[in-house]
Parts: sequence; structure tokens; C-alpha cells
Amino acid sequence: MQKPIWLASYPRSGNTYLRTILFHCFGLRSASIYPNDLGTNEYLQKQVGHIEHIDGKIQFPPGTKFPVIKTHEVPPDNNPTIYLVRNGYDATLSLHDWLDNNVDLSDIIIGKQPFSLTWSRHLEAWHPWNRPNTLFLRFEEITTDLPSLLKQLSTFLNLPILSETVPSRDQIAAKDGKWIRAQHSHKSRIFTSKQRHQFNHENAAMMKQLGYPLVSEKLTHQQLPVVSHNNKEYLLGGITSTDNLKDFFRMIRPVAITTPLIRIGEDNDGGYLVPDDLDLIQACFSPGVSDICQFEEDLAERGIKSFMTDYSVEAAPVENPLFHFKKRHLGLTNDSQTIRLYDWVNQEIPEAGDDLVLQMDIEGAEYQVLLDTPADTLRRFRIVVIEFHGLTRLFASAIFTYMQQAFRRLTDNFEVVHMHPNNCCPVRMHKGFEVPDVLECTFYRKDRAHAVISDAQLAFPHALDAPNVPHKEDIKLPTCWSSDEWQGNIQLL
Repeated sequence: MQKPIWLASYPRSGNTYLRTILFHCFGLRSASIYPNDLGTNEYLQKQVGHIEHIDGKIQFPPGTKFPVIKTHEVPPDNNPTIYLVRNGYDATLSLHDWLDNNVDLSDIIIGKQPFSLTWSRHLEAWHPWNRPNTLFLRFEEITTDLPSLLKQLSTFLNLPILSETVPSRDQIAAKDGKWIRAQHSHKSRIFTSKQRHQFNHENAAMMKQLGYPLVSEKLTHQQLPVVSHNNKEYLLGGITSTDNLKDFFRMIRPVAITTPLIRIGEDNDGGYLVPDDLDLIQACFSPGVSDICQFEEDLAERGIKSFMTDYSVEAAPVENPLFHFKKRHLGLTNDSQTIRLYDWVNQEIPEAGDDLVLQMDIEGAEYQVLLDTPADTLRRFRIVVIEFHGLTRLFASAIFTYMQQAFRRLTDNFEVVHMHPNNCCPVRMHKGFEVPDVLECTFYRKDRAHAVISDAQLAFPHALDAPNVPHKEDIKLPTCWSSDEWQGNIQLL
């Protein structure tokens, strides 16, 4: 018998349903490291092809070629593995439900639960995206695209597909309801604001790496103002007019400059293209701190110090004499948890005159910060790099003006010299306008970007661009952001 194949996942990520697929479509029975894993539900055990412990041991039938064993623990060895991931919010809430609310949701978020690890720490322990002999699957895909899943499993296991039929989740849930839930079960679907903050603090970097969208702690303007009626959704305040959308895209259209762009930071998420004009830059201001800071480290190698701020972490991810950390969120007030950009800059570098860099990734709060910051403060920055979030809200007329004014605070004094959609989130299209939900933008102060090449054709993506999420296809900047070539019929009704 071969070495066991681990079927690994964070709890409540669809492991039991995947075992059902392996049994019905490949004839593979499987076991679990946990005794009495499926309780006393004989119907479920039969559907899953479950092998229960006997005398405290897993005993596979004689002749078993592929012993498959479920686990939620850290890797015990280098055996072949099928790793299944699920959106961290959904997996965490489902685990809370499965534990019958006997463990506080906040404790589950920080790893104080029977399986010990947080969602992201479990992924870090297994590292399935580049672990040898590992098939990395997503719950969201195995439940929607069975043919593709079966091909991947067949190739990985080197086994023929015996059947392409599997009992539906709802069919099993009707006789179980605990290990496998109905597809549209909505029990306990809500995080409090504090719990969202806890979850994002623990898991934001991993969620972004895997392309799962974050839910912001601030729910005021983070989501489209949508109401439902007769199973249809409507935007409160109506849809932004065609003329307003055209004017917006023209206002922020990227321009070509004679100064070449260089890449600073990571090869994927955390790396940005900036003009090769960093001489005599005194400092970088970097609100929003992740577990990596290659952007700031690259600047430090050029002798540029970085000021960082983020209330959700305790310190900069690495120590460097040129790094200065402040435990605050960037916001609209000055108190124990937040600080205004204007006050932060003037506290750290009170004398204007030397040029600065702003690199901001603050999960949707960028609009209010830009609107709050005086133009004189913004002009102190030679280069501004911002990751804008929730851009599909441009389609909602109730929010459009707010977002447009935030961009205008920059375009009054800066040229847009680069754009790159973050492939963590999809592009939405409405009446011919395509909008990525998350977009990286580089702004270059006009007195430095004086050599604009007016008739140049920019290429997207740039040769130095790379997908933020490495295992997903990169997103090309839609044409409406760089030209008047709108897609399809643009008449908004």
C-alpha cells in the first residue's frame, strides 16, 4: 500500500464533500485522523465512503492502493496532499455554526478553538501553492465546476474517472445538515465590526494573496447602496450617467512621460511602478502595514526613510533604522487610534521643501483621507502610489461624486503615469464601461512630469507589471481607462 494521501484543509472548508466526490467518482474510500469523525450518521458515512477507526486505528481494506486520510492538523510529513481552501470569512463562520456557538466567534478568529490555528496560519503551515506533490483546490470551484475538478483529480491521482455523478449537497444535507450544509444555508452569517477588524488583522494578507475580497470594517461607503425588490437589485440614487463616467475616465487617463518607470517592492502584491526620479526624496509615508515591506526596504537601500502607520498591527514587519512606526489608522481625527495625514506628515517632517513619497493601501479609507488632506500637504509628495478599493461604486450616482472629488484632489496637481488592476477581485462591466474593483495608480507631480509625451500610446500591462495574486491570470487595464474606445452600447437607461 502506498503512503497515505492527506486530504487537508482548515475546518469547514468542504473536506467532507470532497471525500464524497472521491468515493462516487473514483471509488476511493477515505478515513480521518479523528475517531468518530462523522458521528453516528450511517447515511453520511455511506455517501462519503468513510472508514471508521477500529480499536483506535485506521484499517484500510486489503488491496487499498490509495489510502486517503482527512486532516485539519499541520503537515506531519511530506506525503502527497490534496489541499482544499475556502474563503476565510465563510470557513470561520461555518466553524462557528458547526461548534453550535459553544466557542465565541472572536476566539475562532484568533485560533482559540479545537483545531488551534487561524485560517491564514493553517495555509502558511501547508503552503499548498508550491508544496511538492500537492493539488491545491478551492471550495468555491469544486462546488460549481465538477467536470474541471474531476480532470484535476484524475491527473493528480493517475486514476480514471468512474462516474461524473455525485449526490448534491442539498440531498446529503437533508439527511445530515451538520457536516454538509445546504447550499443556501444562512445561519450565523454576520461578523460584528470588531470581529471584522479581528479577522482582517489576522488574515488580510493571506486573503489578498489568494484573491479573496476583504470586507471592510467601515460599512458606510464601502458597499454599493443596493436595495432588493422582487428578486432584483436596484442602486439607491440611480446609475451614474454616461457623460459623468466619460468625464471621470478622461480626468484620470494615464499619460506617457520621458522618465522611465521602475518597479519598487515585491514581484507580486506589494510591488508598484514609480518614475525613476527618487533622488533627494527625504522620506516615504506608508499607511497600511502588511506582513511584508519590500517597498520600504527597497527605498531604504536608497537611503530613504519610511514612516508607517497602522492600528491593526503592533510594529513594522522588519526592523530597520530607517523605519519609523506609529500605531494609528489613517483617518479623519487625531486620537488614540487614528491620525490625519496632514498632522502625521507635519509631525514627522514639519519643514516643507524636501520632496516625499506617499504609498497608501488602506482598504477603502483612501477616499476620505484624500478629501480631508489640504492641497498644500498633497503637493509635498513628488510621487503618490495608491491602491483604490471598491471602484465599482462609480456606477452608483449616490457615491460617484464623492469618489470623483477624491481623485480630483490628485489630478489637480499630479499626472496619472501608471495603472494596474489588482487581480484579487473581478472586473465589473455595465453598459460598456469596465471597472476593476481594486486598482493600483501611480501619480507624478506635474512640475516633475513636465515632459509628457502627448501622442504616445501606452501599453497595458507594462512590461514590469506582475499579477498581484501569482496563481491567477493578470487583468489587463480596460480600454475605457486609457482611451475613448468604449465597449459596446454605452447608453445608460
